[in-house]
Amino acid sequence: MASKVSGIARLTLTTVVVALAAVGVAVLAVFTTVFIFKLFLIGVALFLLLIAGGMIGATVIGLRLKRMMQNEAPIVGEWHEGGAGQGSGQSSAGQASEPPQIFERGTPVSGPIIDARHDDGPARATPSGPSAPIIGTWHDASPADDGDDRDARDA
Repeated sequence: MASKVSGIARLTLTTVVVALAAVGVAVLAVFTTVFIFKLFLIGVALFLLLIAGGMIGATVIGLRLKRMMQNEAPIVGEWHEGGAGQGSGQSSAGQASEPPQIFERGTPVSGPIIDARHDDGPARATPSGPSAPIIGTWHDASPADDGDDRDARDA
């Protein structure tokens, strides 16, 4: 009878140990899953913050560049005197014109600023105002070619 009791006790003890181990493994699995899920959520949140920060930074830089281009950029162009047919960057005598000059914003001009990409084609004036394109070529429409590529105001 003593051997039967000790066998039943051993079986009960083994069952309890295995059950506790199973419960422990299950609890550990749940905690690990929750912990990994929390880490995943933290990673996703940090990634979204990174994207949002990049978007905000790009917007701020873009707005600063836009403001700088509208308010502070000089007008870059070349003077061309002689009227029609003088769109090649040379005077009527075939000599190269003066190098490009920089005209600060607000400099009074009396003619259109022509987009340099259409220098050899039909002249197209750009719109005026603070949002107007600022890179182009100046064409002086005076008929006389006196060899001076500057306007009379600049003499």
